[in-house]
Amino acid sequence: MKCPDCGLENPPGVAFCDCGYCFASTMFKQYNRIKRPIGSRILSPGAVFGIITGIILPIALHVISKVQEKNPPVVRPLTAMHPLDQMTSTFAGNHTRTSVKSRVEKAMFVYGLEFAEENYKEVEGALTTLRIVFEASEMEILSYMIQAFDAGEYYNFKEMAVLSAKTLAKDERVLPRSFIQMINTSPSYMSAWNLENQV
Repeated sequence: MKCPDCGLENPPGVAFCDCGYCFASTMFKQYNRIKRPIGSRILSPGAVFGIITGIILPIALHVISKVQEKNPPVVRPLTAMHPLDQMTSTFAGNHTRTSVKSRVEKAMFVYGLEFAEENYKEVEGALTTLRIVFEASEMEILSYMIQAFDAGEYYNFKEMAVLSAKTLAKDERVLPRSFIQMINTSPSYMSAWNLENQV
């Protein structure tokens, strides 16, 4: 073995030259270079990340977009909320659907309303409007209506709802007959009526 530093010829297998050159480091580098099979390199994490983000991810996204073009996702229309569920979410206080249903249906029954969806909607609209105008909760209005019927006061549902809300709010205003007919209009209209007709 010829020393690259001093040019001295050394016997094979020695680790150091007489000048101090270390043949072992050179032999180790040559051993690693020669003995390692081609393609057996381990990739660094950066190289793996580059391959994934630069090659695999774009291909996967392209395939997904092509599949979605052929089979677009099904968009289901939103179904309307049942009026009882609407009442449960909009009525003042934390009431269960069962308690709301029980009180609403008892009041509807005693005032002669069928348990039909349009009647539930009218009841929900009327009670919510009355809460906004008179600041009496819907469940209090229903309870008062049921008690008033039991006491022998006979009106239709809307009339009794208005009278109950007025009584609970201790409101002395004289209401026009048109108020009862318009009770199912929007709460914003009723609030405007409330502000214009302050006593």
